[in-house]
Amino acid sequence: MSIEKQLESIINKKVGEFISNSFNDRLLNKVGKAARDQVVKRTRLGKGVKKPGGGPARKLKSLQEITVIYRGEYKENLSPLTRPRKSNLTATGQLLDSISYKIIKRGQKKSLRLYFKENRRFELDGTPAKISHKRINKQVEKNGRSFFYLAGFELKKLSSIIFDALNKR
Repeated sequence: MSIEKQLESIINKKVGEFISNSFNDRLLNKVGKAARDQVVKRTRLGKGVKKPGGGPARKLKSLQEITVIYRGEYKENLSPLTRPRKSNLTATGQLLDSISYKIIKRGQKKSLRLYFKENRRFELDGTPAKISHKRINKQVEKNGRSFFYLAGFELKKLSSIIFDALNKR
């Protein structure tokens, strides 16, 4: 093996170790929480993202008047962060409240995944719901209200969290 190849091998190994060590669980938890919070906040402000990969945030479709009336009748069962006319994608706002993140470890590699916790869902009238958050999300997207992606400006914020952490090392 040539000296160049040996140096390249050593450098690649050290860079890999540095990156692996830099992305500890504390940093990944910080990024995961920030990603979750950004999706929830943007969606509660009435913006969605249609495609993965940092697309633009766009205004979500307005609620139908019948939905606003129905939600007004069951105000006490809405999420504390919801009003009858304000959209949280679902009637109760539970879908956004169920978003969480987890760290996925595969050998030395680590990644993050946003997902819907499958905690107990209830309809507006207080009866137990029959379908999961994941299925509700599919219906919401089918109805033109995609939100479960990161917008370009959100990816930039997450990148800055990572770069700031790496610069401190």
